[in-house]
Amino acid sequence: VEGGAKLARDAFPKLRSTPSAANVAASGLDMALSLPEENPLRKELIAALEANARAVVDDEKLQMPADDRSGVYYALVDARHAAGDSVGARAMAARWAKFLEDAAAAAPNAEARTVFDGHRLAAYRELGEVERAIPMLEQAERDLPDDFNPPARLAIAYRELKKYDEALAASDRAMAKVYGPRKLVVMAGRSDIYKDRGDTAAARKTLEDALQYANALPEGQK
Repeated sequence: VEGGAKLARDAFPKLRSTPSAANVAASGLDMALSLPEENPLRKELIAALEANARAVVDDEKLQMPADDRSGVYYALVDARHAAGDSVGARAMAARWAKFLEDAAAAAPNAEARTVFDGHRLAAYRELGEVERAIPMLEQAERDLPDDFNPPARLAIAYRELKKYDEALAASDRAMAKVYGPRKLVVMAGRSDIYKDRGDTAAARKTLEDALQYANALPEGQK
């Protein structure tokens, strides 16, 4: 991991003006943050890579996919948390949310707009304002009735708001549409809803069902 962080730090100047800048900055910063506290280079690498990441989000002229730029914001929020800077983390999360809202507003259609839904939910959760995600996700579910992602994300949002009946109802809708290994993610989230509601038996049963489902998947998907 240390080697990867160093590589990202050293490669960034050459890639600074390219679409690869976002991935190098975000992945490098993530690796630096994952270094153990006792690593003598951790602080130095985080400082350098956080500066690189800030340069990416501050350069509005730099052409790159919006979801790549969003990933850099995510890493910067994590960096502020790691520094114990809750005020800075919240300020960066607010910038992140505004960026995503603008990107979603400029999207040409519902499919393009919902690309940002997961990122927006994460940003709103960082801000402690997860209720802001509900209208967005309800609209996405209406626009894309065959997509399991909107109701699955609604289940996450309602769980965080402690609206467990609504969370389970959304999870039901997601379960009816999801398939393959992705179903395990929805089932794990469903177990968490039951756990938070205090129904440990249902939480355990859901995980047992998930394991049974996982074991029945084709070899290439396990």
